[in-house]
Amino acid sequence: MHRRRTPDRRWAAFLGGALAANSAPHLVTAARRRRMLTPLAGPDSGPAANLGWGAINLAAASALVAFAGRAQRRMLLPFTLGCAAFAAWALLYEKVIAPRAAASRASDVSS
Repeated sequence: MHRRRTPDRRWAAFLGGALAANSAPHLVTAARRRRMLTPLAGPDSGPAANLGWGAINLAAASALVAFAGRAQRRMLLPFTLGCAAFAAWALLYEKVIAPRAAASRASDVSS
């Protein structure tokens, strides 16, 4: 039975890594009292929304890592890959998606 659950544990570690990585910018934004997009309050989310979203992500990451559990060395790679996947997505969003969305909004306002 342990062997069949290993892929589940690896996915849990991967998702835990992605959620842990996602919590960091939101918690830093909240600490700096800045604004940043969250699903809780939209594109202009304040510090409270970022604190809440960061805490939700960190709690979910902790639960997933606890589920992934016992074989810590085996779960380090999936956790790290989850962090890297989130970092790649965040970079893509900041460099490609967000600028295009801003340009689209600007052209809608000017027309």
